[in-house]
Amino acid sequence: MALPRILAARPRRAFSCPQGGRFWSCDGMSERPGDDRARAGEARRRPAPQAAGATPLRGRTERREGRYSRFVSLMKIALPLGAFLLLGIVLFYSGVFSGRDNLDTAFRDIDRQPTDLRMVSPRVAGVTGDGSPYVVTADNATQDPAEPNFVTFDNIQADVKTNGEQDWLSLTASRGRYNSETQTLDLTQKIDIFTTWGYEMHGEQATVDFDQGKLRSDSEVQGHGPLGTLRADSMSADHATQVLRFDGNVKMLILPDQPSQGVEE
Repeated sequence: MALPRILAARPRRAFSCPQGGRFWSCDGMSERPGDDRARAGEARRRPAPQAAGATPLRGRTERREGRYSRFVSLMKIALPLGAFLLLGIVLFYSGVFSGRDNLDTAFRDIDRQPTDLRMVSPRVAGVTGDGSPYVVTADNATQDPAEPNFVTFDNIQADVKTNGEQDWLSLTASRGRYNSETQTLDLTQKIDIFTTWGYEMHGEQATVDFDQGKLRSDSEVQGHGPLGTLRADSMSADHATQVLRFDGNVKMLILPDQPSQGVEE
């Protein structure tokens, strides 16, 4: 910002007075040598006046950009992480873990029926690669002897704690069907993701490919949270590249700043 131009004042004549050796200007104001230079320097250092009620636009823009970045970052973490939390339970049923040293699994009841094998209230607990504890549960897990490669889950719920167990993320799905040959899990009917940061994502269908480390949903997905809302016709996520992509009539609404009482940003 350019400094205001300082106009030099017209020099005033002064004459000496024998009393104390002081100098007196023609307008009667007491003045000492060098006062003009001091006032000019002070004026140059004085900030330019700002209109009353004006808000620093740069600060508001930076805060809005910061909120947008946090929103995108949280969505990139919440969606892939919520889907890949189900990896623990499907790995157990696919036989990858031969023992129970790596996973703590408990079953309330195992109900054997002539046509299938049903496990009531299966529960899997473990730790992710970064040390975050998680728990995956379901109402039922059913395997059809005619199709031993398929396991169907009812009312799946996965919970994980992050950031030293201070934050959490929860995923629920009404139904899931796992194929051990293709290492894919199809989630249907209702999928919800909730986070401790106040963000939610909702969908009706998603396919998790554990072999490729990818997730895809060809149905509408919606999300909302403190920073805004999001909807799209489809979504895909790549765990290796950490890329989250939304396609088809994507709409994102970033809410304006909403200051809270007693809280400073």
